[in-house]
Parts: sequence; C-alpha cells; structure tokens
Amino acid sequence: DDIVARIEDRISRWTFPPKENSEAVQIMHYVHEDTRECLDYYGDKARLGFDESLMTTVVLYLSNVSHGGETLFRKLESKKSQPKEDTWSECARTGYAVKPLKGNALLGVPLNTST
Repeated sequence: DDIVARIEDRISRWTFPPKENSEAVQIMHYVHEDTRECLDYYGDKARLGFDESLMTTVVLYLSNVSHGGETLFRKLESKKSQPKEDTWSECARTGYAVKPLKGNALLGVPLNTST
C-alpha cells in the first residue's frame, strides 16, 4: 500500500533506522471503555516473534478523543509531577500519560539498553 509505504519512509527518516529493520505497521482501534495491556515488548522476545528487542516504538495518533484514550507510562518517575485536570481518565491519573491528538506522534526508546 502506497500510503503505508510513505508513512514508513517518514518514520524511518525521523527515527534513523532504515525501514528494512522495522516490523510491519500495526493499526489498533480502540472503542469506548476499551483498554489494552502494556505494549512494552522490550526484553519479551517470545511476544515479539524474533530475537531482537525493539529499538524504538512510534505511536501515531489518527483521531482526537474528548475523554480517555491516553497512552500511559506507569513506570516513569515523573508521573507525580504531571498535573491532571478533569479531562484525564482515571487510568491516566495513575501515571505519566500522553493525550491522543490527531496528527501527533509519540517516539519511545528504551532507557536501559544493557538488557
């Protein structure tokens, strides 16, 4: 698909690893009250399906959400310093979170590369 190829090219230019080193694009759709388990595959080679840990993860937000839909980082130490108003979900109040905003992208890199 030409659109996916162009997206992969842009991500590769932004993150630097060539797109040949990337796994296939995954599109996730959440509905009201939907939640997913942690997507931190770093070090969990059985779930990855190959022998390498992820170097980077890119999340592209394709829509706006008025309430909820945040990407939550439970283990970040700065979670207590992030102010939260009424538009944040109860789940997002438990850790550092990023609100979905159409057109934005989130780049995640492992903080401990020795494992």
